[in-house]
Amino acid sequence: MASNPSYKLKVIYDDKNFEPEYFGLMFTKNSKYRSTYNAALKKIIDNGEYTKIYEKWFGSRPSLDVIKSRQ
Repeated sequence: MASNPSYKLKVIYDDKNFEPEYFGLMFTKNSKYRSTYNAALKKIIDNGEYTKIYEKWFGSRPSLDVIKSRQ
């Protein structure tokens, strides 16, 4: 939407009929990248950078409690 304002798209929220969706990454078993990724994600959540990025792209605040509970 932000990249193509001429399309005049808009977000329609429907919390009554739809549950929030969450996305994640998967790593192969015993991946050497998993701990590095998790540490980097924790760092940007803790220092507020994740919230800034999320607000820029989605226009709302992220549910940090939900994200932290699923790490």
